[in-house]
Amino acid sequence: MTGVQFGVAGLESTIVCMLRKEKFKSFGLTRKNIVKAIIETIGCFLPYICYVFASGQFDGFHPFHIAITDEVIASGITAPISS
Repeated sequence: MTGVQFGVAGLESTIVCMLRKEKFKSFGLTRKNIVKAIIETIGCFLPYICYVFASGQFDGFHPFHIAITDEVIASGITAPISS
């Protein structure tokens, strides 16, 4: 599930860069080996996605869900935004 969270974070960064018309090159990202990187990412991530679906662990897409342990929530460190 963490991979999905990082993916959403990466998508968010991409959208912000596009809206601000910034170049990815200014962050050190280049197009060198981009096809190889995409293929290897799909090759590593696709089996995991298939496993999650096949094992019945998928309970819906929650893009804003953050995995926080019950102990942290019970300690009172976190607070809802509305309070």
